[in-house]
Amino acid sequence: MYEPGRHGDDVFFVMEYVNGVNAHHFAQQDPAPSWEQLVDVYRGAGRGLAAAHDAGIVHGDFKPSNVLLDEHRWPRVADFGLAQVMIDNAPDDEQEQLRHRAGTLPYMAPEVLRGQAGDTRADQWSFCVSLWESLDDALPFIGWSTAELLDDIERDQPVAMNPDVPEAVRAVLRIGLAQDPDDRYPSMYALVEALDRLRQPSGVDTPSSPRRGVFLGAMVLACGLGLGGGILVSGVPNQVVEAGGAVIQASTASVEPIGTSLESNEVLERDGETLAEISDNNDARATVEQVIAYIELGRIREASAAWEQEFDIREVRDEPRANDAHRIAEAFLASAIALKNQGNINWRFAAWESTRWAARIGTLLRQEQGTKGRDPEDHALWRADADRINEAAQALLTSED
Repeated sequence: MYEPGRHGDDVFFVMEYVNGVNAHHFAQQDPAPSWEQLVDVYRGAGRGLAAAHDAGIVHGDFKPSNVLLDEHRWPRVADFGLAQVMIDNAPDDEQEQLRHRAGTLPYMAPEVLRGQAGDTRADQWSFCVSLWESLDDALPFIGWSTAELLDDIERDQPVAMNPDVPEAVRAVLRIGLAQDPDDRYPSMYALVEALDRLRQPSGVDTPSSPRRGVFLGAMVLACGLGLGGGILVSGVPNQVVEAGGAVIQASTASVEPIGTSLESNEVLERDGETLAEISDNNDARATVEQVIAYIELGRIREASAAWEQEFDIREVRDEPRANDAHRIAEAFLASAIALKNQGNINWRFAAWESTRWAARIGTLLRQEQGTKGRDPEDHALWRADADRINEAAQALLTSED
């Protein structure tokens, strides 16, 4: 963070603008990066996380999409829990929500899933889940809910899916994934040092000056408070938050955009626009039909990223989402069944995406009550069908074969 500032009663932070991709999309590139390249990226991110711990900061939501890489593949850890720092200044009705901000479900440590406060060892767990996922293109533990994820964690050690990754790397990650926090590494530094011993310097040039052009508001509290599903504290200017969201969405755009979507650099050059303004250009938006086509092709992660972006745009513009979320959930379920029959490991991710979106339909329907063209009497039928999709995807995830 370069400096704080104030505009009237509003507070903002000027942060570095990173022109690149996040670790999630880096791992999805074609050709796929080697295990050495992925480990090197996370070694750098791990040092950043360790430095934060030294400063008394627990990240609380570490995941691949929160590791930003510049053109030199130099990582920055983003989306720190600034909400925790600001909690005393938040309105009373928001403090409880901020206090219980737990992170993103697949990356949450078992002690956090049980309701305990996460510390630096919970960050270590999230780091190891993230690196495991990037190496295998699959999460080590699967669960559509807190209970199911905890059950999968307690059941057994994760199964390695990528035979190219040395067992020595797995051994390091399994220590960080110990169920008892006391059995993990004593610090992030110790974990990173264990990875260092497995690797020689990667030869990636360290940028001589990380401070490049700064876009005022590009990462303003959007990093800190997780735009699009995170928590927004009162007092942050809406126009600044939307502008930050536009850049974040651009920086995490799919490597191969769906349809005629804007390239990342095109969006980044339009840094004066808000997310809502960018969404006015229909060429920059993936249609539901395009997303479903990607799902049917088995390109699950690209479809997921495209739909997530379109969903966030609709949320900002207050556009209906329930109907299409239902279609997306159903398409993910059908794809999960087909991929599983083909022996494609991506079926689990498709099934998890199906449960994720099906579980949100009830809330979306309630939010859209009174929307033109929606019959309130149909809500029960929609919820019942969403439950059917959810249960079918859950059954698929818990099946033995």
